[in-house]
This record gives sequence, structure tokens and C-alpha cells, in this order.
Amino acid sequence: MQMLDEVVFRRSFLFGVSEYLADKQVEYLVIGFGFVYKQTQTKLKAVLVLRGERDHVAITPELQDLIFRCLRDGDYTEILIIHNHPAGIVREVKNFLFGDDHLPSGADRAIAYKLKAQLTELNRMHRVDANIRFFLVEGDSAREFTGASLKNVADLIRV
Repeated sequence: MQMLDEVVFRRSFLFGVSEYLADKQVEYLVIGFGFVYKQTQTKLKAVLVLRGERDHVAITPELQDLIFRCLRDGDYTEILIIHNHPAGIVREVKNFLFGDDHLPSGADRAIAYKLKAQLTELNRMHRVDANIRFFLVEGDSAREFTGASLKNVADLIRV
């Protein structure tokens, strides 16, 4: 994890990360560690960049431990997880069929759902008010997404 020289607001951070990832030919995870400021803004103090492969990047168990340790200990209260989908045939077909709307993959949604579930438990057990937000970069812009999917909702209903 790299400490930033100065605190950066979420919108500026997302713009910079989107520009950085715009032309990358492999998948990346960029994790921003920060805190909520004035209820609607996020100030980021640290960043971690992980380079993946052409069509894959993973949140490792060690990274999950780091994220939740930072949230539990109160070092940071909001974490931004930014992931990119490089240009390629899969993205082109998806955009042709569904429009250019930053659609996260099933794997993206599954990890977001899993981390949000763990976060809910952390907030309840440790009485903290922490948050994780997920963003997808395609081209030169980032959009937020949740872990919700029809499969996740169906799994909840079946329980």
C-alpha cells in the first residue's frame, strides 16, 4: 500500500484512475483507502495497485484480510475497489449486444456481493460504520456497481 502525498477526493481519484487504466491491455485492481468526509464525499489517503492478466485479476485472501483489517481497526472507513475491462473482442460483443454501459461480469458481481456480505458482518460485530464501493472502468470512465444480481436475490429468497 502506497500512502498518497496529499489527500485526494473520490471524484478526482476516479478520474485519475480511469485515465491511468484507459489503454491498459490487462486487467487491474486499484484499491483506494480513505474515509467519508461531510457525509457525501470520500477523501483517499492510500492506494494499492494490482496488475492482473489479459482477462483476469483477483482479490486474493491476503488482500481481503488487508481490506477488512483496515476497516475493522478504523484506519479507513471507506474503500474504493476499481477494476477495468480492457478493450477486446469480449467487451466489443458485450457492448454491441447490451450497449456501452459498463456491465460488470458475473465474477465481478460475485466478489462484490461476497465482500459486501462480509462488510455487513464486520459492521455488526465490531460496531464500525465502514463501506466498500465498487467501480468498473471501461474506456476512459468509471461507473459504480453493486454486487446485486438476480442470482444473489434468488439465493436470498431460497434461504
